[in-house]
Amino acid sequence: MKLKVLKLYDYKLSEREARKKFAIERNIIDFKKIQQAEKKKLKEEKDIVNKYRPFARFISQEEFEELTSQVLKEKQLRQRIEQLQSWRSRGITTLDAGEAYEKKKGNKAPSKRNRKIEVCLWVTTNSCLGHCR
Repeated sequence: MKLKVLKLYDYKLSEREARKKFAIERNIIDFKKIQQAEKKKLKEEKDIVNKYRPFARFISQEEFEELTSQVLKEKQLRQRIEQLQSWRSRGITTLDAGEAYEKKKGNKAPSKRNRKIEVCLWVTTNSCLGHCR
């Protein structure tokens, strides 16, 4: 019984030591510095890092950063390919025409707030009828 307790205690200590070594290797100790760096990242980059975080234990920090950056690049390339394919299906064959299409598409559907402000600009009285907030 005592031998089992000692083995369990030794296991806990070795696990604690491994986690401590992992934190020191990855420079995870300075939490505020890490938190500030996380704020600067884009949402999709944060999602990818969090998704692949369990694998960080098995590879070095440099390999983990390279992995996440490559996955992010792959995601961006897939989005770009999807955009180009949608342009092609609409008959757009040049990048200039595609950019013009995107601008036109962006201007085509103004938000409700913008439409309300446009309506209020036409009102000649000083009151805006409560739409401009």
